[in-house]
Amino acid sequence: MARRACLHVIRADFSDGCSTDREAIENIVQLDRQMMVKSAAHVRRWTAQTIDADWAGYCDASRRIRRQMASGLEAEKLILFPILERRGFATRPRSHLATLPITV
Repeated sequence: MARRACLHVIRADFSDGCSTDREAIENIVQLDRQMMVKSAAHVRRWTAQTIDADWAGYCDASRRIRRQMASGLEAEKLILFPILERRGFATRPRSHLATLPITV
């Protein structure tokens, strides 16, 4: 949730940026939404009862969604970090970011 909140702050900050960067950030936001939908479907599908009934299936499904999440985060890093570096985002003070809860 903290990562998503930061992404929305970044998105707002880039509203006046170059169109290529804005488009890339919008694509990341869309990919994040798609992953959120997939994750919610996974949680709905795999209740305690369905996990108990099909442990192997749950393990496979869980591995797949974790791989998808890791792949999405890696793509986000490869796309977003260079944009942020070009704009000096990491070096500018962001008092509103400091209030966001960041957990690992």
